[in-house]
Amino acid sequence: MSFYGEWLACGNPLEEQLYIKNFLEGTQESSAPLFNGNEEDLDAAYAVIKQTPLTDFFEIIERDCQLPTLNAACVPCFSSLEKGASRVNEILEFEPEGLTFDQLGYQLMNSKKQGAKKKYGENQAKLAMTMNLVYFKKNSYTLVCPTTWGSYLTRYTFEQKQDVLKKLLLRDPCIRTLLHFAFLGPVKYCEIVPFLKKSTMIRRRTNVRSLVLFILNDSEREVAYTNIDWDVEED
Repeated sequence: MSFYGEWLACGNPLEEQLYIKNFLEGTQESSAPLFNGNEEDLDAAYAVIKQTPLTDFFEIIERDCQLPTLNAACVPCFSSLEKGASRVNEILEFEPEGLTFDQLGYQLMNSKKQGAKKKYGENQAKLAMTMNLVYFKKNSYTLVCPTTWGSYLTRYTFEQKQDVLKKLLLRDPCIRTLLHFAFLGPVKYCEIVPFLKKSTMIRRRTNVRSLVLFILNDSEREVAYTNIDWDVEED
């Protein structure tokens, strides 16, 4: 039985907390079934992630989740949540061997400008990778390839899988760190990402804020958003 099958069958509240903690920290045992699990593994993963209350994930983030060391690569940078969470894998269903950033960007935005389509494809792919929907295969160039989990989720619309996507996004190290401190009290966004240039802080702030809003919206912890100071003093 896989990690998610065991979690689904657990029934012990204390043990369930350990499964949530492992899931949030993206441990090998929680990630492997999402990369190459069979149908039974993926059915169990979807069922247990969906049925576990969002507030249970929040409680672990607040009091019992290991916080990672952040760097620039940890801070989300994308243009469309829906494209990163759904459209990328819908496209890859027709290209199971993978697409380059250029090819993916062209499919997503239909731009012929080399730089624009490459960056767009890369950013949406990185967001998808945060949720274990894709992985990168690197040779002389990088290919964006679907995980079995990413392919599995294409059977659901973006609206149908929103609850699951929220919990997957909590595995993002920047989002998890920011929410940890917001659950405890006031926190400044700029102090979570001090390694970024001020201009980059401002540019990525929109992405970080949109993910935080998406996750907290209509939840019991929605008020935590007001604890976050988003101001960044420009140089």
